[in-house]
Amino acid sequence: PQPRRSDYLLASLMMVNFQPFLDTVAQFKVEGLEFFLICLTIYLFQRRRDMLAGATIVLATNLKYMPGVLVLYFLLKREWKVIAGICAAGLAILASLLVAYDPSLLWGLMVEYPLKGAFGHEVEGTRLSATLIFQTVNGAINRAFVGPEGMLQNFRSLSYVELSDPALADRLATIVKGLFIATYVALVRRHWSPRERPTRWLTFLCEMAFSLCMIVVFTQSFREGYGLL
Repeated sequence: PQPRRSDYLLASLMMVNFQPFLDTVAQFKVEGLEFFLICLTIYLFQRRRDMLAGATIVLATNLKYMPGVLVLYFLLKREWKVIAGICAAGLAILASLLVAYDPSLLWGLMVEYPLKGAFGHEVEGTRLSATLIFQTVNGAINRAFVGPEGMLQNFRSLSYVELSDPALADRLATIVKGLFIATYVALVRRHWSPRERPTRWLTFLCEMAFSLCMIVVFTQSFREGYGLL
């Protein structure tokens, strides 16, 4: 069923009483624009503007890489028009950057740094240490390797706390994340034709929300305010 005007009113009232959203607007954070682009992607996909939906995903991912989880979702769903829009927008942005910047600098920013952030432990937010602010699978497991005293130290100083066994924590996090990812792939991989999209729309919405929740699995550092938004 289509949302009623009262549904939009209720959603608006909830939004203006939602602290992470108000902080984003008041402080002009990039997450506000990113949130808008994610919503626009979902709207365009519902309207079967698949190429445009792919382009808006690229724009959101260029602000912060985490909405890129929707790229994986549309790949699993085999929504090839969306993927075509992603590729076209990505190539357009890359071409414009090649005109303005040295290619060797772009390689470091667009390839090396994201790979280090995803798979390495050299970037500040991906170090094998514990902190209260990172609400991810990695963050939760890391905190189990410092105990209450370590977390109390972190709470008082907001500093990182070294782990008692970093290698074991990393292996355990990899196993847990692998189980989550396997479950995710099994649940969302079914493909429906564009003609079925209106009748399956609630399922699509749940799957895309599920995909965005998977950010806490894929990433190592993820602040709680951003997660709530």
